[in-house]
Parts: sequence; C-alpha cells; structure tokens
Amino acid sequence: MTDRTQSKASLSKAKSRPRAEASPTCTDVLGQIDAAANKVRTALTNDEGALSPAARKSVQALLKSITSAQLSGLLDRLAQEGAATRNPALELGVERDRRRTLEAVRIDHLNRIVQLVGERDALEIELQDNAARYRKQITATPSQAQQVVLSATSGVSPTEIISGLPEFTRKGRLDKAKARALHSSARQALKAARWPEAVSLFREYLSYHPRRAAPWKQFGHALKEAGQLELAEGAYFKSLSIDAADTDTALHLGHLLKRVSKTALAAEIFAGALAMQPDHKDLRNSLGDLGYPLPQFAARPPRVTAEPVGLQAWLLRREITGAQKAAKAKRWGDSAKRYLKLTIRRPHDARLLIQYGHALKEMGDLKAAEQVYRQATDLQPLNSDAWLHLGHILKMQGDMNGARTSYETAVRFNPNNMDARHEL
Repeated sequence: MTDRTQSKASLSKAKSRPRAEASPTCTDVLGQIDAAANKVRTALTNDEGALSPAARKSVQALLKSITSAQLSGLLDRLAQEGAATRNPALELGVERDRRRTLEAVRIDHLNRIVQLVGERDALEIELQDNAARYRKQITATPSQAQQVVLSATSGVSPTEIISGLPEFTRKGRLDKAKARALHSSARQALKAARWPEAVSLFREYLSYHPRRAAPWKQFGHALKEAGQLELAEGAYFKSLSIDAADTDTALHLGHLLKRVSKTALAAEIFAGALAMQPDHKDLRNSLGDLGYPLPQFAARPPRVTAEPVGLQAWLLRREITGAQKAAKAKRWGDSAKRYLKLTIRRPHDARLLIQYGHALKEMGDLKAAEQVYRQATDLQPLNSDAWLHLGHILKMQGDMNGARTSYETAVRFNPNNMDARHEL
C-alpha cells in the first residue's frame, strides 16, 4: 500500500469516528511527533542507501531540531487552535443544564421557606389562642399565685406576712403578656379590697419592674390598707423618687405622714406639691388643715400632659440618646448644647435640667450648673435627685452650709437616697 493510499485510509477512518470521541491533547500530539521522528531516525540508520549523503544530513539536522523542549511554540499554537475549535453548542448545552439544576435548587429553597412561614404562622396563632385562654382563666378564677396567697393568709394577719419592700433581684424582665397579666391581677385585688393578695402580687411585679412609679404608688395603697404604714411610706417615697412631679402621690404621702404624726414633713410635702400645681384644691385644703399659711407661687411653665407619640416621640428619643452618647463620650460641650435644646422644648422636665447641669459642671462652669440645679429644684421641689446634685455643686464651691441643707432636703424627700445620706 502506497503512502497516498495509507493517508486516504487514515482520513476516512478519522471521518468515520463518532463526534463524542475525545480529541487528543497537545501533549499526545507532541508524543506522536517524537515517536515518528524516532522511527525516521531508525529507518535512516538501518538503510544507508535510502537517501543521498546531502539529503541524509538535511533530514538528520531536521530531526535533531524536532524535540519536545523545542516544540513549545507548536504547543501554544495547538492550544489556541483547540480553543478556537471548541464546540459552542456543546458548551451552551452544558451551561443550560447547569442553570436548570440551579433553578431547581432555588425552587426547592423557596418551597421550604413557604413551608417554614406557614409553620410560623400556625405557631403564632396557637400562642395567641393560648394567651387568650390564659387571660380568661385569670379573669374568671384566681391565679395560682393568688391561690397561694389566699391559702397562706387565711387566718393570718397582714402584719405577719409582709416584710420589707421588694428589690430587683431577678435577672431579666417578664415578657409583656405576663407582666400585663400580673399587674392586672394586682390591680383587681386592690380594687376588690383583697389587701394581702394585692400586696403579694404588687411585690412580685415590682421585683421585675422596679422603675415604674405608678405600681409603687398602688403598692403603697395596698400596704396602707393592710396596716403596714411604715412600708407604705417607703413605697410612696419610692414612687415619688421616680416621678417627683406626681402630685397625687405627694397628696397620699402627706396624708400618711400626717397619720403617723410627722406633721412638719407632711406640710413640706403638701407645700412642695402645691408649688408644682397651685390650683390643686385638695393640696391647699390639706396644707390649710395643718395650720400652715398658704404660700403664693409665681407663674410656672405649663406642664405638657400629653406626651409625644409616633414620629415626634421617635425624634425626641433620638435627641435624648444623642445627648446621652455625647455625655458618655465626655464631649461635654456637645452634650450641654443638646440638653439645652431639649430643656427649651420641654421646660417642665426636671430630669433634662439635671443632665444639663451635669454637662455644665464637667465643663467647669460651676455657677451656671448651680443655677440649672436650682431651676430644677424650683420646678420640682420634691425631686430628691435635684437636691442631691445641688448639694454637690455647692460643696465644690466651698458652701458647706448650703450643701448640708441640700443633702438634708434630699434625704427628707427620699429617705432611701444613700448618696445624700453618705454626704451627711
């Protein structure tokens, strides 16, 4: 068979191969070239007369140059030709299959999310139903805590089951539903004149939420009616220390002080509350009944009864938070400017005035801080915290007598003000 016939046969065999057969790599091609070159070398070596000497030298020189190390250019060219001869249709099919797989996975994930949302909604509905049933049970029958109190107090005087005021000893807070249910049960017991039960429930509630003034006042009512006058006095003072502007708490506290023969302190409490609300008839009558003259009070900034809601409340909280962050970072100038703006917007809020005074004090402006603290005591004469800080600023300026008077006033309006007691 001639070389031309062999080439045609090889070409026909290559055309008859299926397309799916893998094409040889560039390394394979180089290996085949090396093998063919070796065969030619062997043939030339065995058959000395096949070529003329000059042709033999040319072929041998050519064969020497054809090595794997010198065919790097051919390797690059073959790689480029392989990249140029890729099958776009095949690659497109592979990419399409990959995308279909990813789409199927995405659909599975979406279906799982929908399933989880459905399960969450079902659980939420179940929780709401359970909460509704729990509220019905509380309204219809006494709770377990109430039953324990009732069983424990049968035949026992209130004096024997009450000891001390509640303290914040538990970690965390009750969730909103439980807190509302517990507070509602305590108020219902108070309204129904079940004094020992009300005392126990308010004690439990306040051990979780001790920074709310209204429950402390209601706790004082229950203690007073249960005959625990000393503890009731402490509860009223605690409520007043949280909200020194609550004239109703001051009225009840003054009546209790009058009942335990603390007439001078009762008159001072009545006068301080009357300074905050000069048109309060009960306060005027209570002070007059003690034989004290009714003072004349100057005009005061109107107290805003309706607190901001919605966007206005959010903006107010944002401004207060900004002022607090500035104070925490000890940027006293920035803090003072922020608190000054807040006091202009809310002139009835003594707490903002006190914070403004702190910023001025840290800036070294003691006189201005003293004026702001005095403004806070004028605005809320029963604010023990304001009197405490006024005592501090007077002490820093060397006025020891004035500082002592301020500390004593702070203790009178809040006997549990340990900072003022320490200064005395």
